Amino acid sequence: MMEGRPRRRPPLWLFLLVLLAAVSIWAWRLRSGAPAGETEAHLAAGPQFEDPVRLVFETAGDSIVVVSTATGYTIVHPVHDLASTLRVKDVARNAMLLAPSRSLHEPPERFGLVPPQHRLRLVAPSGAVWSIAMGDSSAVGSEVYAQLGELGSPVVLIREFTARHYFAPDVDALRDPTALPLSSPVIDSLHVIVSGASLRARRLAADHWEAIEPAGIGLDPLPINRVLRELRGPGMTGFDANLTPADAGLDPPRARW
Repeated sequence: MMEGRPRRRPPLWLFLLVLLAAVSIWAWRLRSGAPAGETEAHLAAGPQFEDPVRLVFETAGDSIVVVSTATGYTIVHPVHDLASTLRVKDVARNAMLLAPSRSLHEPPERFGLVPPQHRLRLVAPSGAVWSIAMGDSSAVGSEVYAQLGELGSPVVLIREFTARHYFAPDVDALRDPTALPLSSPVIDSLHVIVSGASLRARRLAADHWEAIEPAGIGLDPLPINRVLRELRGPGMTGFDANLTPADAGLDPPRARW
């Protein structure tokens, strides 16, 4: 019987390469201050911030302030307008679920955090404040350097989408997109003015509208009902603070319902 070939041992250079890689990973974790598998989830906002009474989105030289009201939320600076309750809830939810991927015990000045590019402050009904400052984007990966709380806390890395979309939105993203929805459940009459001409009509049935003034005009119920359906939840897609009513064709308006 033939003797088996002796096993070949891995070359010494391969063993040294694996050892060097392990040491490099250990040194990186030690420098980052985050042991394997550790996150900074405890830095997330607590349950008391689920319904904040005040939100301040600070950016270079300005801020957006949103406050809680009896009926929802209102933007009080730099404009006065209804805020989207759904968007505010999304901000609070992402703050409560925040789980940074790494912490870095290095000077915040290196990461655009002194001063920060953006800062979010949430005020709970109890008066407690939770804040996060955001700086530069990381060179690798879709993350942003951030600092929880005030100066002195460690620098962490958070998802860039969360930081930009929820924690640093512009004022338009916070506005309530529904403008003056119709509160009446049933519309039984209407008055339309277009270019000086006037039409008054009343509803006789769901698919039957009768012209009152001028009388005797046949009315198609389909476009009328379509307009009324749109008016129950008009959606705004954009806001131009520099546009005047006259430039927008609203002074005088081209049509009024």
